Amino acid sequence: MRTVPDATGIREGVRMKVVFGGPIARPQVLEVLRQFPGVDVLAVDEADDVCPHVGDADVLVIANPRDKGRHIAEALGSPACRVKWVQMVSAGTEGLTAHPLPPHIPITNQGGAAAPAVAEHAMGLLLALTHRLDVALKNQAAASWNVGALRPLLQSVEGMTVGVIGMGNIGRELALRLRAFGATVHGFSRSGESNEAADAMHRIAELKSQVSSLDALVVCVALVPQTRHLVDAELLSLCRKTAYVINIARGESVDSLALDAALREGRIAGAGLDVTDPEPLPADHPLWTAPNLILTPHTAPMGNKLVGRRVAAVVRENMQRFLEGRELLHRVEL
Repeated sequence: MRTVPDATGIREGVRMKVVFGGPIARPQVLEVLRQFPGVDVLAVDEADDVCPHVGDADVLVIANPRDKGRHIAEALGSPACRVKWVQMVSAGTEGLTAHPLPPHIPITNQGGAAAPAVAEHAMGLLLALTHRLDVALKNQAAASWNVGALRPLLQSVEGMTVGVIGMGNIGRELALRLRAFGATVHGFSRSGESNEAADAMHRIAELKSQVSSLDALVVCVALVPQTRHLVDAELLSLCRKTAYVINIARGESVDSLALDAALREGRIAGAGLDVTDPEPLPADHPLWTAPNLILTPHTAPMGNKLVGRRVAAVVRENMQRFLEGRELLHRVEL
């Protein structure tokens, strides 16, 4: 069944409405959308703000909604909805796709546009932890040249065995960077199928039997019910005491309280989080004071000027395909 409009309808004067919402690649994507003839573009502040426009929009181009994803999904399923396609400009889509959606509306994502930036951030967290930059900064603030305290804490990524959970776009980019630093990469995916970016592959179901052999564990997996609290108290209890845990995927994949306990009890060497559960992290949450923890406020995709261009390129290509009735790229399986 054809699920996209015929481009001839646009050429004959039938205008199409696209609603854009969210901060991701905003200027680049809006510039691209406004280049298509016959397309009217309405920009709202956030993805959550598109709800009132679902009844008269043909296409939604949005970031991953958080608070109102269920409301958007319900609006897409209403008889009054005329939306024919939803393009996500974020890597994650679970804010929307966690809710029931009509099967005739394709959902597409950014296709790994931010993966290099996120992988770089994960490397930054791991390097900061292994070289104990958090301790060095505290010493600097105290004007303390304390080599003796730092020396026994230091590690090198070279020679480490690192587990990468989730070998999608981000996981592959991270694996390539880890190997360039001299680490051995064990990838974990649902199927465990061979991947050229990793030295070895395992099924995620094998994680608990393999984790004791890892010097670091990096969570890159998409959030689905099966990966919620994938890193839990039991898994953390199986880790080496010298191991590090990094999460740059979704906060809910790691049990925050279990991680806090593992850090306080010295059962792992440290952790780096760019995402938390809940998010934003409340001021009274225990993780703020957990030892050997580096927190960044979900900034992994930021600061890379190429990300916006790549996101816009995905939107351009998919919009062209949509208008021509061709298969869309980076479709999300529901």
